[in-house]
Amino acid sequence: MGIAKPNKYKIAKQLVALARNIYIDRYYVNKKEYVYYVNKFEEIAEKLLIMITIIIIIRLGNRLLLYSKSSQLPFQELRKRFTQTNLLQDGLVHNQPLNVTGFLMGYHKILLLINLSPEDVFAMKRNNKYRRHGAHCIGDRIGTITEEPKDITIPEKIQVPSTAKFKFLLYAMGTSEYTCTKLDNVNYWNITNYDTFLVNDIPIGFGPDCFVVRHYFSIPPYKGGKAIYESLVPGDTSFVWEGPDAVVPSPDGPENLAWIRILPHATKGKGALNDFKYALRVATVGGSAPPNCTCGTDYKEGDTVHIRYTSQNWYYN
Repeated sequence: MGIAKPNKYKIAKQLVALARNIYIDRYYVNKKEYVYYVNKFEEIAEKLLIMITIIIIIRLGNRLLLYSKSSQLPFQELRKRFTQTNLLQDGLVHNQPLNVTGFLMGYHKILLLINLSPEDVFAMKRNNKYRRHGAHCIGDRIGTITEEPKDITIPEKIQVPSTAKFKFLLYAMGTSEYTCTKLDNVNYWNITNYDTFLVNDIPIGFGPDCFVVRHYFSIPPYKGGKAIYESLVPGDTSFVWEGPDAVVPSPDGPENLAWIRILPHATKGKGALNDFKYALRVATVGGSAPPNCTCGTDYKEGDTVHIRYTSQNWYYN
């Protein structure tokens, strides 16, 4: 019995089928790998999205606290006052909360009232990592604007003597603290603190690496000085107790803090603040207490509110 000759057509057909099966198997292996990596990417993306959402919620939660009953924000006129800045483009206008985009894009400009405690700010005086000295932030000295503004008329009552020499101005942004107080059956808002940070110029923003001075109440007063200017600049140790010498209502409305002339009462340390003889707080926006009728009705005795304000502080020697 002879050996059958191989059928070339059949062999070729089998080879084609084998190649096809190998291709199909490889296709499915590649497809599985593709699906695996797609699923992995989607899983990672989902986790990142959750993390970003949590961060935004936490940050916006902090923001909501600032817009709560005890944190009012009267900044309607800030753009008019600070014509050099785009701070309000981040949403800080007309008592409206920041939108998410504005919050993220403008975070560095409003950092001081979101995530910083006073202890954090004091730390930057000792720790250089807080003071980056970027191209637009001159935070290594106090007072870079040394020409007296001509566009603001100072009321006669708080004008400084003609012999006083303009030294520099600083821009301030912070809060006035008021406590609902009852005395002799009369309810009123008593100012109990300021917590304010000052920068050299507006275009640099109000980031913590740009703060040069902190302003707050002295408790108790010292040598008649009811408030303190404290340098935050490394190497500048100036520290001044000061108090108002003359006061006039803001010409722009009662919702704004009064304009005042300030006198130093005592100093220590050495630096830019030690030799000023007069200071003016002018161009105030916001900061006034709520109506007294809200103390005892909307707020109970002992409640505190923090009203934001901005101002320009002019220094003379």
